[in-house]
Amino acid sequence: MTRGDNKFGTGDLDRLEQSLRNLSLPSPLQRLVESYIEKKTGKQWNDPVVLERIRAAIVAQKREYWREGTQRQIEYRTGYSVLAYLTYQMPVFFAQFQHLLLFLARDGLLKEDIGVLDVGSGPGVISLAVIDFFRRIGKGAATLHAVEASDEHREAYQFLVPAFAKEAPGMRIEPPIRADLATIPPESLPPAMDLLVFSNVLNEIPSATVEERAAILRRYTSALGDDGTLVLVEPADLANSTLLRRVSLAASAGSDALTLYAPCTFLWGRQCATDRCWSFAEYGEIHPPETMQALSQGTEGYRFYNTDVKASFALFRKDGRTRCPNRIGRGSRVLPFAQLPRHLGKVISVMATVMSGDIGDATYRVTLVCDGTSVKPVYAIIPRYLKGRSGKYLEKARYGDVLEFREVLVRYNQAHDAFNLLVTGRSRILPFSSRTGN
Repeated sequence: MTRGDNKFGTGDLDRLEQSLRNLSLPSPLQRLVESYIEKKTGKQWNDPVVLERIRAAIVAQKREYWREGTQRQIEYRTGYSVLAYLTYQMPVFFAQFQHLLLFLARDGLLKEDIGVLDVGSGPGVISLAVIDFFRRIGKGAATLHAVEASDEHREAYQFLVPAFAKEAPGMRIEPPIRADLATIPPESLPPAMDLLVFSNVLNEIPSATVEERAAILRRYTSALGDDGTLVLVEPADLANSTLLRRVSLAASAGSDALTLYAPCTFLWGRQCATDRCWSFAEYGEIHPPETMQALSQGTEGYRFYNTDVKASFALFRKDGRTRCPNRIGRGSRVLPFAQLPRHLGKVISVMATVMSGDIGDATYRVTLVCDGTSVKPVYAIIPRYLKGRSGKYLEKARYGDVLEFREVLVRYNQAHDAFNLLVTGRSRILPFSSRTGN
């Protein structure tokens, strides 16, 4: 089957989104993980000794993950380190990428037959998520490639991915390439990929600078098709999320730049300068697999319970395409965020991208918003008692959507060194329109 331009229908995607709201690891995949544990240990997967050793490996990984600076060293050289990854991290990363695939599909960036290159693949989480996405939607095909340096991870990949691919017709699995993601020669990469994925891997190179991480992304463009998308995903914690934004800006600057497609939208034609944008999408929880439930038994079981699905991500293109192709021109009735300091206490209108879910409290709905011009964070604030036209579009908005905020009151929050846009009864929030600003 030759890769084409067919896209998925809205009805297919609506049904898939509904299923993702109560996501569990598919039973065949859960059984494969359990079988792999038994293959590697020679014991039942739920043997008390096996579970205790996996717990110890999880604790060691978490200790390294939270270590700061160049002392941080996350490696997967032992069998139990991979088993810890499969039982603790894999379920949320698997769910995370299902939601990102849905985001791509709704934007028309996901074909019914795609080539995927997973860079730093680990045991194959991205490939497994792609397989399950097509399995759930009931059609489509994919050729799956991977680059992975760890022998232990590649062994797990070869055990899990080809076997799970039998659940979805049309999957073509290539053996993972044994190479370091930062030094692999470009000529060793498969060409014309529809998706290039860096999922939770760049944060594991602690010695790399922002520019060096951006250079790693750019050197893979030779493997990206002319209409392909590069997906960068990192954990949603403060350090990694803000670092991802800095890397995104660096990768989208210079003569060999990638175009930042989403979620950031530079409505005024210039890139933002804020270096503390903590922005991530939240997708609820995944039901804990049986392995995680077994690990979570005991007085400190919470240490091995990991079900919150959230992600900081950036999507790049090399064809110049952006999610919001329109720019705000001169003479617009909306003001850029860069002018907020001059309008404190005034009522103004702005356009902005939704960069978070609801992070407020019982009194106020709070949403991080951005138009690409502010050097400080900006939040839309809506009192909970306001109903109807003042906030309904913001409640329905998806992460990365662009909205117009009419007649909002500008305030400054000194405690957080941020600007607030207070939505009042006279304010209106409207979905983006290509006519805005004309």
